[in-house]
Amino acid sequence: MLFVFGLALVQDLFACSTRSIALRNIHHIGLILFLSAMLMGCSGGDDSGGITDTNLQGKWVITESMGAASVSDRNWMEFNPGGELVQASMGTQSNGTWTLTGDELTTVTLADPNDPDDFDMTLSYTINSLDGNRMVMSMGGAEMVLERR
Repeated sequence: MLFVFGLALVQDLFACSTRSIALRNIHHIGLILFLSAMLMGCSGGDDSGGITDTNLQGKWVITESMGAASVSDRNWMEFNPGGELVQASMGTQSNGTWTLTGDELTTVTLADPNDPDDFDMTLSYTINSLDGNRMVMSMGGAEMVLERR
């Protein structure tokens, strides 16, 4: 219930047309809380062999977290060639970079260059499995399922 309330609160904040520094900072904090909450579930482990930059590339929509199906396709990550990342949380897009070392994926969401109070955000994931158009990632033992679109 707290998770649903948090998502509704973040979504309401993003619906505001005012792009103040406070709202941008709330966006980053909301993104961190949202991704952390999504990843606080059961852990499992499949063989992660065969994960490469090439088969990771593409747009991946978060379809499940904590064993619950996602109610929206507005949360996604797009891994582009050259380590370029575009991602969306509740429909708000941001740019960044990504690197893959074995089954360890690191993403860095870049700060808005027009906002001196903004900051880069680094997250590290373990890719538990990547089979065709389905990927399971975890952070701190909590899993989420993504589908390539």
